[in-house]
Amino acid sequence: MKKNFLLLLLIFTIGALPKATFAQYCTTSGGFTINPPKGCAPLTVKLQNKVKDATNLGYYYNFDRNINELPNTNPITDSSFIYNLPGVYSILQVGSASGTGFNNCDDVTVLETRAHKAIFYTCSNGRARVTLEADDILKAYDFVEIDWADGSPKQKRWEDGPLSFDHIYQDGTTIPAVKVTGGYDDGSCSAENRTTVLVGQIAAPSVAAIRITSVEMMADGRVKIVYEGLENVFSKVMFGVGSDDFQDSGIRSEKGGSQTVFINNLDPTQLYRFRLDSKDLCQNTFSSATVSSLVVKEGALKLDEIVSVEWKTLPNTEPLIQYQLKRDGKVIFTSPTALSYLDKEAKCGQTYKYELIALLNNNVLSYSTFINITSTATVPEKISSAYVNVTGNNEITTTVDLTGTGLTSTYDLIIQRSENGLSQYTKVSPDKNQSLTFIDNNTNTTAQSYCYRFSYTNSCKLVSPWSDPVCSVLLEFDPVGIKWSDDRPFLSNGVSYYVVKTDKNGHLVDEKPKGQELFDQVSLADQSTEDYTYKIKAVSDEGAISYSNEIKFKRDLVLQIPDVFTPNSDGINDIFSVNAYFASTFEMLIYDRWGKVIFFSNNPSSGWNGQLEGNDVPAGYYLYKITATDVEQVNSVHTGSFLLLR
Repeated sequence: MKKNFLLLLLIFTIGALPKATFAQYCTTSGGFTINPPKGCAPLTVKLQNKVKDATNLGYYYNFDRNINELPNTNPITDSSFIYNLPGVYSILQVGSASGTGFNNCDDVTVLETRAHKAIFYTCSNGRARVTLEADDILKAYDFVEIDWADGSPKQKRWEDGPLSFDHIYQDGTTIPAVKVTGGYDDGSCSAENRTTVLVGQIAAPSVAAIRITSVEMMADGRVKIVYEGLENVFSKVMFGVGSDDFQDSGIRSEKGGSQTVFINNLDPTQLYRFRLDSKDLCQNTFSSATVSSLVVKEGALKLDEIVSVEWKTLPNTEPLIQYQLKRDGKVIFTSPTALSYLDKEAKCGQTYKYELIALLNNNVLSYSTFINITSTATVPEKISSAYVNVTGNNEITTTVDLTGTGLTSTYDLIIQRSENGLSQYTKVSPDKNQSLTFIDNNTNTTAQSYCYRFSYTNSCKLVSPWSDPVCSVLLEFDPVGIKWSDDRPFLSNGVSYYVVKTDKNGHLVDEKPKGQELFDQVSLADQSTEDYTYKIKAVSDEGAISYSNEIKFKRDLVLQIPDVFTPNSDGINDIFSVNAYFASTFEMLIYDRWGKVIFFSNNPSSGWNGQLEGNDVPAGYYLYKITATDVEQVNSVHTGSFLLLR
């Protein structure tokens, strides 16, 4: 049956409706009457078909006129229907006549008759309140009538009126039952309308729910307060300057739910306290929890490229959970106790927006106004800690330490070099130099010394003064030791030299202080057992350090042979002797001009006194022959002549 009926209806719809209204079923091709078209719930309606010779007749008693498809159910063939709930219902008629489908729509109105939902609050002093529930029942009636049952006029609530009604009973000891009844302006359903009877005493609603949920101080001197109110409960906004007594802001309300108010003409740099003072139905007064404002300011601590932020507040009723500090809208710091923060991520010259939020217990928030702080820096100090180190024949390494005021996260270290004392400096460092160590490969460290000076520009474009020059030290061999250049490595006269001695593995053996001497006699006896490397360390009174080039002694045979001596017993140069270094064996022969051996020694420390068999030999030239082997047992012969003077 359902299949045949739907097929017939589909044929009717396609054939009877124009294309523009294909999905519209409420046409006038059919017809029926509703009896009654309006009535009180529960309402029984009876339909009368007006289409002649109608077949497959049926009805949808709660049809949605806005849909484009028929309900997925069979229509009801019964022409009688009961509506239990109020509302306006559309009835769709479907059927066919003479092989052609038809349909039609009409509406029936069902009026509300159910009783209202309400609460009756009373007080011992005779005050009473009826609060209606804002549901569909309340909306359905044209008005609500409240009978206080004490002979006083009945109160009516019209559409969109208040939900609560107050009354004062003269005799507060006996409060009768209150009747709440809905009605219609035309008197409809007056017999069917049910009445809500409210009896007994119910405690007045608590005003504890009235509370401030947020306080926000603004830069223009306004404070925004958001709070939760109760309907028909009188509340006024109070504020106190600092720890002074509270005063009335003049703002008051009896509305329920979330409320937003503003207090004007306040000082955003001043601390305030806020609360709500309310009276309940029974005229009992109540003060809400206190919420204090916040003040954020730039901290007293001034640091280079570091923003110092401080804040303060007054006590709150609700316990503090934590502070949240925001920079440019993003939380950068949280703490349950701290009252300051150093923002070390700030960049020089940039301005940042800082705000603070206090999170209190019970989901209460307090917001400070924002402040703008620009990160700055001071003029950098002169670089006093600098190092110059000769690290190769053509290489000098410089290192500096940046300390003191003016130091920022980025900088440009400038290095200048002079090859002519302390003038005519030229830049040798790269642009935008971020390295504290620089290697200068364009030098000849064994031929001359070089002077360097340093300065840097911080990220605020502030430039430090030039440092005192630091020069390399030129170290050279001496016949019996080492010597270094007398070009002062520092501008200051205060300089101390040290001879740094290292073994073949680079380990420090000794660091001998030399004061301001420029020479050191090397112990060739030490060199006879191991090779050592020497360099000079120069330290200024200000702490700058300069290192020389390195010299490595080799254990090669060294003979120091005089070319004249004067054996005249004056104590000066009376002995012809040879200084032999790194010699394993030694043998010396001295000849007269005719080739006769007149002196022999196999010990370098044993020299000739100018005598032969106890008698002085005449002045003149004499010949020598020295045969020696070095520490590697390599033999060598040295011959020559010297002059004896008397």
